[in-house]
Amino acid sequence: MKIDTNKRMWMVKASGGDLIEEFLKKGEVFVNFSFFDDLKKYKTVDEIKNNLNKFRNPSPNRNVFSQLYKIAHEMKVGDYVLTYDPKIRSYYFGEIISDYGFEDTGDYDPKHYRKVKWLNIDNPLKRDLLDDITKYSLGSLMTVTEISRKEVRENLFSTMLMEKKDVSDSVESMEYEPSDDLIDIEENLKEDIKAKILELSSEEMEEFIAGVFRGIGYKTALRGSHTQADGGYDIIVSKDDFGLDKDTILVEVKHRKDTKISSSSVRSFDSVLNNKNRKGIYFSSGGFTSDVQKEFKNSGKLSFMDLDNLVNLIFQYYDKFDLQTRSLLPLKKVYILDRRFYSK
Repeated sequence: MKIDTNKRMWMVKASGGDLIEEFLKKGEVFVNFSFFDDLKKYKTVDEIKNNLNKFRNPSPNRNVFSQLYKIAHEMKVGDYVLTYDPKIRSYYFGEIISDYGFEDTGDYDPKHYRKVKWLNIDNPLKRDLLDDITKYSLGSLMTVTEISRKEVRENLFSTMLMEKKDVSDSVESMEYEPSDDLIDIEENLKEDIKAKILELSSEEMEEFIAGVFRGIGYKTALRGSHTQADGGYDIIVSKDDFGLDKDTILVEVKHRKDTKISSSSVRSFDSVLNNKNRKGIYFSSGGFTSDVQKEFKNSGKLSFMDLDNLVNLIFQYYDKFDLQTRSLLPLKKVYILDRRFYSK
């Protein structure tokens, strides 16, 4: 991969990863923000701001105007773009290959987009390879941000090329201005927690998942050990001590951080649920392939949990976790100002 270190670079968030598949399949990045008009006719941020009648939401977030302006006017053909897939905790890196485009298909939200040639689609950049400054800087509250900090760009380029000395020398000669975009502390904290969860062994992961369900208010029972067959599921989750109530849930746990679970693997678990007439939850630390939700979305008895779902449950129920579960993931609560409400 050849990289021109003098090009501008942008980060475009994919709505918590929900849009990643569309970004990659269609070769583009886009935002919505419910603005129903072609942005080419608006030459300044103030012009966008003065046309609130074009928004579905009459009171959009104050940062929306500048982000729309960035994707329409500041991004240029040849600029680099990053987007993050939280399911695999990795970044996709590409080059913008089109001018701004507007698409109103009559759906709830139109698209303001740029076409992208993805350069590392077969080998996305793992977040854990980056240094801490870069990790936290890329976790912005904004959907569209420019990556302009010298040390962040240097670490990104050197990590992608694995030629730290050459890239460092090239980046050193460039001029940068600090970004004024707000850092999303909560998002960065979640990513740090994910990294720690991935360090758990398979057995510890089963114990931790069971502890999360106990924190929610269920009784749990682990099935056997890794040295013997478990009958196709790892945890029994129920409201009684014996797993006899009609709402008992069976949980399968797959702790493979670099492997997405496919439909073929889920079918085996689905058969177990059918045989036992139970509902189930399938947890995968590596996430799921796109065909899984399509095949099982109407099953009525099977739900899916990935790292994002797990971390959200941790944030919600950690105070109710028992000591055994907390020992597997020690955390402490802190309160910070929500800077979205203090920005100018």
